[in-house]
Amino acid sequence: MPTSDRHNQHRRHAGFTIVELMVVVSIIALLIAIMFPTMDRAFEASRRVVCCSNLRQIDFGMLGYTEDYGRVFPPHRGVNMNTEPNWPQLVAKYAPGEQLARCPNLKGMQKDFGVEWEWKYDFNNIGYGYNGFFLGHWYHGHGDPDTGNWSEGTYINAKPWEKLSRVKQPAKCISFGDSSPKTSGGVNYGVSLTLWWPYINKYQEEVNGTRHKNAGVVSFVDGHAEVILDPDATINPKADNTDEFIEYWDPQVRLKP
Repeated sequence: MPTSDRHNQHRRHAGFTIVELMVVVSIIALLIAIMFPTMDRAFEASRRVVCCSNLRQIDFGMLGYTEDYGRVFPPHRGVNMNTEPNWPQLVAKYAPGEQLARCPNLKGMQKDFGVEWEWKYDFNNIGYGYNGFFLGHWYHGHGDPDTGNWSEGTYINAKPWEKLSRVKQPAKCISFGDSSPKTSGGVNYGVSLTLWWPYINKYQEEVNGTRHKNAGVVSFVDGHAEVILDPDATINPKADNTDEFIEYWDPQVRLKP
């Protein structure tokens, strides 16, 4: 075989050159960069579905509780929240507890409103809050000793032992939703088990809108759950003690006089 033919045959079997490898790697990197946002959105969509399912089942557990207790909503906590059953323990009798009580996006250390926290199946770090001021207000140790009414500086009183029959718009009244520990000035006060309407701005006790990429997952008294885009602009009032978005919180939909 002539020398030139052997040389050409060797070149044909020499494989990729460095330049060709760099081109292939660049193309693969470009494809990944193009596909990653789409994949990330798909994964987030699936996590939102799981979160909706969790809250829907928790909601059904709450409705099961009301059936056994005179159509009365469960209390948000006991007299001593460290030792008495709180709503997660009460609802867990009707729906699997701990496995439903964790948002799929709560993995490892979280940071909300300047404080770091980590999920735990307790009243401080559970990360799912209950519309406790209106639906499960009992017992908090405050208020009128005769009526039990308590307003905490608001124009709307909360009354213990709220009944399911008093909810005017069950498909619009929030029952549970994404939450984070109560904070103020970067201080972590815990108690993530409530969405406490009078403290939505004072202690950031609103529906958390950062966990699901500017969206919050919320369940309603009628048992359905939704992904709420930008909850700070759609369901969380911008100032304490106003009637902005009160239709999502107060079962009686009372407006400020």
